Amino acid sequence: MRLPGRKKLEMSEEYRTEQKYKELKNSEKFKWYFSVRNSKKFDEIKKWKLTFSDEFDAHRLDRGKWLARYYWGEKVLRDSYVNDAERQFYTEEKNLDVANSVLTIRTRKEKVSGRSWNPAIGFYPRDFEYSSGIINSGVKFRQQYGRFEVKIRFNLNHPVNHAVWMISELMLPHINIAKAGKKISVGNYWGNPNVKGGVDKNVSSMNRNRYGTDFQIFSLEWTKDKLVWKINGITIRTANQGVPQVPMFINISSSLYQDVNGSVLPASVDVDWIRCYQQA
Repeated sequence: MRLPGRKKLEMSEEYRTEQKYKELKNSEKFKWYFSVRNSKKFDEIKKWKLTFSDEFDAHRLDRGKWLARYYWGEKVLRDSYVNDAERQFYTEEKNLDVANSVLTIRTRKEKVSGRSWNPAIGFYPRDFEYSSGIINSGVKFRQQYGRFEVKIRFNLNHPVNHAVWMISELMLPHINIAKAGKKISVGNYWGNPNVKGGVDKNVSSMNRNRYGTDFQIFSLEWTKDKLVWKINGITIRTANQGVPQVPMFINISSSLYQDVNGSVLPASVDVDWIRCYQQA
C-alpha cells in the first residue's frame, strides 16, 4: 500500500538532494577524492593562485583582456603596425576566429596596406602581400614571476611562425614560452640589441613534427633566479642567466619573415586556453 504523502516527499528538494548524495557517495570519483584529499597529491595545486586566464568560451575575442595589435601600436599610434622584417600585416580581428572554445589565428595571402616600423626612419606606410593576427595582454595584464601555461596546437605551416611570448617595455628581455618555426623552440633573450654582439640567449629546439599534430600544454615557471620550461608537465629547459626582473605581458602571434607559396596558406594556430598563476 502506498503511504499518503509519499509522492509529495519524493518530489521534495530534500529528497532529491539525499538521493543525489547517496549516488555520489557510491561513485568511484567520490571515493577517490576522500581517499586523497588529505594526502600530498594536491600540494602543488595549492601553491598557485590563478591571476589571469582565457578559455575562449565567448563567440569573439575578449577585448577586456586582449589587444589585437602590438602594444606599442596602441600606445603610440592607436593603430596597428608591424616590424620592418615582417612580411605580414596584423589586421585587428579579421584574422582571429573564436569558436568551440578555441581561438584560431590565421595567416592568409592577401593584399593589405598598413604601417611598418624601422628604427632609422620610424613608422612608414607600406603594402603587404599577407595578413595575420596577434593578441597581447599589455594593457590589462602584466606579471613578474609565476607560472604561465598555454594549451596550443602548432599546425605544420612552416615557414609561417607561431609563437607565445613575453616582453615588457623594451625589446629585451624576451621570453618564448613556445615558438614554432622550422622547429619548436623555447628560450629567453637578454642584453643590449643596440650593441654588436650585445644579445645573449638560452634556447632549446625540438622536432616540430612531434608537437605539431595535436594540442600540447607549454608552460613557463619563472622565479627570481630561474626559468623552467615544460611540455605537458615534463621539464625540457632551465635557465639561470638573463632571468627578467620586470613585469611582462603575453603575446600570441602568427608571422612571416619570407615569401611563401600558395600551398602553405592559409595557415593557422589554435589556442584552447591560457592560464597564469602566482605563488599563493
